Amino acid sequence: MSLPDKWEELPLLERARLLEEASRRHAEAIRARQEDNRATLEETMIRLDAITNAPPLDPRDLETSVEHVRRWSRRDMHPPWFQAVYADLAQRMEILYAEVTAMRTQLDAITRLLRPDDHGRDA
Repeated sequence: MSLPDKWEELPLLERARLLEEASRRHAEAIRARQEDNRATLEETMIRLDAITNAPPLDPRDLETSVEHVRRWSRRDMHPPWFQAVYADLAQRMEILYAEVTAMRTQLDAITRLLRPDDHGRDA
């Protein structure tokens, strides 16, 4: 609802007229939204009636063969939980690899310290 800047300076009848116009525009906007909602509801009810009044499925339509399952398994992706487990495992393996690399570096340093050094010794 937009009102003039100098609201207090307007005569009372002009204020009342502006308020009435703003209220009318607001009510029309609400009615338009209600009509849109009603149309959407009617469409939804028609689809729901079509689903609930559909004939029952024929059991022959529900049969699956090994070939169907093979096609589905090739087409479908792994479920999200499997991807999450795989990502967790990959992260743990990276941490383990970093730790093993650090241990190997430490063992190499220890080996160098324990190796007899022939250079620089008097024989």
